[in-house]
Amino acid sequence: MDCLKFWVLEYHVDGFRFDLASILTRAPSTWHPTQLDEDGNPVGLHSGGAAMDETGIMTDGAGVPTGTPLPDPPLIEAIAEDPVLRDTKLIAEAWDCDGLNQVAAFPHYGGRWAEWNGHFRDTVRNFIKGTDGTAGAFAAAMCGSPNIYSDPNPGESEWWSNHGGRKWRGNRPPTSSINFVIAHDGFTLADLVSYNEKHNEVNGEDNRDGEQHNNSWNSGEEGPTEDWTVKRLRQRQMRNISMALLLAHGVPMLHMGDEYGHTKNGNNNTYCHDTELNWFNWDRATADEAGLSRFHRLLIRLRKSRPELQRTSYVSDRDVQWHGETPFTPDWTETSRLVAYTLCNAGGEPVLMIAFNTAHLSKVLELPPLNGKVWQQVADTSKLAPYDFLRVDEVLSEDEVRRARAASLMWTADFKYPMLPWSSIMLEAVPESETHSLRA
Repeated sequence: MDCLKFWVLEYHVDGFRFDLASILTRAPSTWHPTQLDEDGNPVGLHSGGAAMDETGIMTDGAGVPTGTPLPDPPLIEAIAEDPVLRDTKLIAEAWDCDGLNQVAAFPHYGGRWAEWNGHFRDTVRNFIKGTDGTAGAFAAAMCGSPNIYSDPNPGESEWWSNHGGRKWRGNRPPTSSINFVIAHDGFTLADLVSYNEKHNEVNGEDNRDGEQHNNSWNSGEEGPTEDWTVKRLRQRQMRNISMALLLAHGVPMLHMGDEYGHTKNGNNNTYCHDTELNWFNWDRATADEAGLSRFHRLLIRLRKSRPELQRTSYVSDRDVQWHGETPFTPDWTETSRLVAYTLCNAGGEPVLMIAFNTAHLSKVLELPPLNGKVWQQVADTSKLAPYDFLRVDEVLSEDEVRRARAASLMWTADFKYPMLPWSSIMLEAVPESETHSLRA
């Protein structure tokens, strides 16, 4: 507590993220070995598979209690209610190394604690690479994960939410979810779309260290490549993931370096390196040869300008409309790889159209009709930079944006839009009168 308060008072930090925070919710460990080895000696604590016995005591797999999770952990409560820390942001990685997972029901004390949403990470990774059975979960993730934070009824497999965490489950807003796809542990954004397997040999542990389960896809070739088809797909996939992250309701967390495509050469456990693997590359970020930094910059700027993307309450049928290849016909089947929807303003009018096509085939979407307005391209990850994001800035002139919009109007004037495989789009509704100058 003294350390936290020192950082706030002396360094004026805004808040804290607690690594493996669930360990702080446990009672003191009662370490009494109950198993013997072949020589009759007590078995000590080790990192076996976590288990739960019939009394609800969590063990490390050797029968050694590792501390019972407490419904009202005193340290978590003290941090939440301390007068010095009261206005800081508190974020929990709501699981620990011994099997306790408290996502959706970390003791939050009136919403003081937000949570890293690991379900968001896994869902986005799987849907964007085209995994079956993830369209519905992806749609929920884009809406702030109401199935996790709003629903007070846990699933049968959620041990904590069905026991001591039941009082903390449900009736929480989208801002309870810290949405992330990439973190300090694991692959970078560029490596997530460039490697199927981890390559941690330089760590000196024969590639045994690091997470084995990454939900990654190399886009057709492992590691560095000169194949332009693979390179183009990787650029689309990085943008697709960032579109999902920055357009989803909830609080987005962007990992340093992902905005310019930092690579660690497939190493997903670089804690032991003070080298270029972990250093921010200012030259690459400034050069922005692939336009990825610009794409992120404009996407963040757009999110901050649109209240429809900054909701603090969950969407209702009045706020969102779901679509498929034709309006109002969403496909929630196991094989669906298209999620498309429109977001409405406070008056109930559709203002943003967002769609993700993660199939290996192109699609032509029929866009929902508008009254006196037409859909206009904002972002399209299938377009080469800088035409992937149509905004006037130091890269694109007003005339260049006008010409690009005129080209896409050939489709949107008929309420249609083409989508390449593994691509995403964002369109905005504008008055027809704004497009008259484009029709010459």
